Amino acid sequence: MIKRELDTVQLMQTLTKGKGFIAGGFARYCLDPAEPLMAGDIDIFTRNEEEHAAILSSFTEHTLMQRTHESLIETKWDYKLKTGFKKESYSIQLINPVRIENMVGYGTIDEVLASFDFTIIKAAIDLADLQTYTHEDFAFDNSVKELIIENIHCPISTMGRVVKYTKKGFSCPNKELLKLFSDYEKRTPEWKELIRRGLTSDDIRAEKDFDADKFIQAMYFD
Repeated sequence: MIKRELDTVQLMQTLTKGKGFIAGGFARYCLDPAEPLMAGDIDIFTRNEEEHAAILSSFTEHTLMQRTHESLIETKWDYKLKTGFKKESYSIQLINPVRIENMVGYGTIDEVLASFDFTIIKAAIDLADLQTYTHEDFAFDNSVKELIIENIHCPISTMGRVVKYTKKGFSCPNKELLKLFSDYEKRTPEWKELIRRGLTSDDIRAEKDFDADKFIQAMYFD
């Protein structure tokens, strides 16, 4: 059940014409009333390329939507509404229909949620009918503020996210942290050297004989 920000969710439903689904941080905020901080962006996923194209067309044609950034993974939009003295602004990330290694940018709601790292963020809202979906341990793990890791794209970037959430009051059990060390140990020497060079470089694009794009993929999508 959507417990707050129903008006925002309904606005997203209107902007997308009932296509796609919200997943991740903002969905978690809508479904977990104990979370004090709203996510900075609203992430919208789609089931296939056709659905993505339809939403992209709707956003492009909307006079209040402004495209602010494009990348391999997403297109960022700002929706700004002025009504009298009230001003509302929403930052929306339309996730591109791509799949890179463990990164799932489109598919069924179950497929997309399965690709997320922590159980506490495995939440989604279908924009067709506003039905909600969560991991079976979503409510409990959020209530006890515990990070349970189910999917690791990169152990280094996941560790960074662990730090991010510990600053929000979450804890990560040692057995969960061990998953990150175990994952790192299984990586090839070439992968470890790629990560080491990328993380210690002042400018990865200026590094000689260094594949910056491969480093970014290894950090965030492997």
